[in-house]
Amino acid sequence: MDHFELPRCRYCGRKWRPKDGVVASESYCSACASDRLRAASAEHGLAPLEASDLIGRYLPRRARRAI
Repeated sequence: MDHFELPRCRYCGRKWRPKDGVVASESYCSACASDRLRAASAEHGLAPLEASDLIGRYLPRRARRAI
């Protein structure tokens, strides 16, 4: 019988089972993922895209949107 241990969340250290295709060492458990996303968004000033961000069908870089 093969013994394998579940990976640990890189933020909280809790054991978790990632979904297929997810690299556990580069992801967070489901309990931490939304908190980490919220913290990263706040730190980098990210916000959801809005229709006013588009110029026709083109989405310019954030630095050029204010021009």
